[in-house]
Amino acid sequence: MKNLTFLDLRLDKKHLANIVDAGGLRGKVEVARLAYLKSNKKKDAIAFSQAVFAWGRGERVYGKLSKEKWHTHVHQWLQKVPKLSEREAIEQGIELSGIGVSFASKHLRLLYPDRFATLDSVIDDRLGYSRNPAGYLRFLSDLKAFKDKYRLQYDIGDLEEAIFKAIKEERNLMKIASRI
Repeated sequence: MKNLTFLDLRLDKKHLANIVDAGGLRGKVEVARLAYLKSNKKKDAIAFSQAVFAWGRGERVYGKLSKEKWHTHVHQWLQKVPKLSEREAIEQGIELSGIGVSFASKHLRLLYPDRFATLDSVIDDRLGYSRNPAGYLRFLSDLKAFKDKYRLQYDIGDLEEAIFKAIKEERNLMKIASRI
């Protein structure tokens, strides 16, 4: 596989290799995801959401939410997502009090990685996507174009993860270079 370019970011096969962290927090999210998709019950939606917040290091955000309201809303929102457009899904996610595009997109990406990606500060800071619905939709569009351009067989969420890893690696190299 040749090097790939997403905007001005270079990726190679190591960024696409070993994407799934089945034994770590990602594995716990996957277990909760599968339980929710199988049952479609509120208790499993809550468990999935809690796993997403833990995976995304959002315990502080989760701690500020009104649990009774959040638990009802997250279940209702996640039930609707399969029938919603990408715009409707992200907009309805951020309408839920207490979370923005970052955690709404984490929920979407971890529940339906074939359709959605995470847009957080790492992606925003490096690539300039605004953390609002328009920025999120632009990011998804660019990911789909990237996937098509290189004929990649990965889910949109997995491609975003590879981009995230490439950005983190680039940051680490810049830190090392600044110490020399």
